[in-house]
Amino acid sequence: MVRGRPEVIAIETEEGVRVHCTSDGGNYATLCGMDGDDSEVGQRPANLPRSHKITCDQCFAIFMKARKYRLSDFAKVFKPVLVERDKGRASTNAE
Repeated sequence: MVRGRPEVIAIETEEGVRVHCTSDGGNYATLCGMDGDDSEVGQRPANLPRSHKITCDQCFAIFMKARKYRLSDFAKVFKPVLVERDKGRASTNAE
């Protein structure tokens, strides 16, 4: 991952190569729910284009919907998750 840039993944399907936002968990590689390496449904990992930008319309739609929310819209139960995430960023930035 390039410092300051989000992680992305390129997946090739019969429609071509698309660059997606990565998922932080669950059973899927992308934010839009693609596995990313499933020959049964025609998905294969691909090399990222040199100057890549996110090209998945579904990842974009999810991003546009989610950015309407603020951190204060979420329950305080998520605070420990954010503290751990920020600790990881602090140790990465210190290196």
